[in-house]
Amino acid sequence: MNQKAELARIQQQAAEWLIRFSEPEEDEAARAAEWQRWCEQDARHERVYHQMQQLWSSAALTPATTQRKARPQRFLSLALALGVVGMLASQLPYRYWLADQRTAIGEIRRLTLDDGSILTLNTDSAVNLHFDTRQRTVELVQGEAYAQVAKDPAGRPFVIRSLQASAQALGTRYSVREVGEETRVHVEESRVRVTAQGDPAVSVDLSAGQQVSLTQYALLDDVQDGVAEAGWLHNQLVFENAPLSEVLDELRRYHRGVIYLDPRDRRMLDKLRFTGVLPLDDTGRALSLLSHSLPLSYRQPVDAVALIGSKK
Repeated sequence: MNQKAELARIQQQAAEWLIRFSEPEEDEAARAAEWQRWCEQDARHERVYHQMQQLWSSAALTPATTQRKARPQRFLSLALALGVVGMLASQLPYRYWLADQRTAIGEIRRLTLDDGSILTLNTDSAVNLHFDTRQRTVELVQGEAYAQVAKDPAGRPFVIRSLQASAQALGTRYSVREVGEETRVHVEESRVRVTAQGDPAVSVDLSAGQQVSLTQYALLDDVQDGVAEAGWLHNQLVFENAPLSEVLDELRRYHRGVIYLDPRDRRMLDKLRFTGVLPLDDTGRALSLLSHSLPLSYRQPVDAVALIGSKK
């Protein structure tokens, strides 16, 4: 079977799992164990599942969950899931697998580059490195990268470039993160010049403690001051009055499996907000701490699957 056909088969299986996790089942533990076995069969299974889950969310589609679907309805949902992926196939992980350096879900890796700079990759991230006599360019394929830039005797510029923006170091420490159709740049030390890829006239210089978000053609908001150091560098996620949905989305980036929110409780749980610090290197412990801080129930029938609902 060629690579394209193999990926199509995995996509169909992942879509089936999307539908299954949108429906109640009498034996949730058995379903969770079956899902974990499927993920263990091939390293691509879990990654394609998460890609499809993100595409489904970005298309603002939510499977019905009130009762078990009849067979024709399930096929309709499956066709819809596959259709969304087909329209957005360019977002599937070909570029990730071909990248020079990458991290798995839940992995954070520190790299020492040829020039002595240190690049730290956050979870589920990938970069290509383009270093020659004229340039030091890090191409951010996906995810997030944090750079501690070494001075270069030859004066070569150091740039982290995403699809939306380029961020050139005028100092030493900064991070760049791709989130959907936008790029976020956060400066910890000295200055960074941020330029939109589609319009060089859209450019701003950031100083230490500043952050900005932009698309390929425009700034999304004003420069923000007083942004704290990235907690993930210290295996922490820091939240201040964050909606529960945002907290769970961040934890999903580091959880090697599924964090499943009971859809019957979604409307009530969407009102909850959280302030505090959670560990990112143990998402099970993070979810347990979260359930003690908020009126949540938390169960983990197997390591890879976490079930979140309201506390009865």
